[in-house]
Amino acid sequence: MFGLSAEDIDYERGMLHVRRQVQAIHGRLYFALPKGKKIRTVDLPPLGSRGTEAFTCTWKPALAKAGVIPPRAEGAKAWQWAAAAKDGFHVLRHTYASIMLEAGESVVTLARWLGHSSPAITLGYYAHFMPEAGSKGRGTIDGLLGERGDRCASRNSPDSPQHH
Repeated sequence: MFGLSAEDIDYERGMLHVRRQVQAIHGRLYFALPKGKKIRTVDLPPLGSRGTEAFTCTWKPALAKAGVIPPRAEGAKAWQWAAAAKDGFHVLRHTYASIMLEAGESVVTLARWLGHSSPAITLGYYAHFMPEAGSKGRGTIDGLLGERGDRCASRNSPDSPQHH
């Protein structure tokens, strides 16, 4: 999130270009390539639902209200609000991935959006968010075989005219 700049967001095309991230090395902050050392482009939601500024101003207060982190210390600046790394923006990446998979998005597409080198990595992290995996295929095959099975069964049944 902190590696983004204004030119990384293409509002007209609804695209976000992930080109860099901020990494702390020996206590100093540096720009580095994104996760997996892969620059990528991600689709953005429609213009009306974008509210990055509003979101960043509500993230820690929302965590505090939910009891995930303690309330901000009196007199502390907004950026001084304590939050563990597991409560930071990276959790949004996992939330996004799990919602996409639960909605039926392709693992191959999601792997590309997340910058994973292989869909197998995506599956390794997020397969448990795919409770319906296989049901579409099973339903299609069941429907196909059910129709053919019904035709075959009716043709070969003792009551069928072809049987006699």
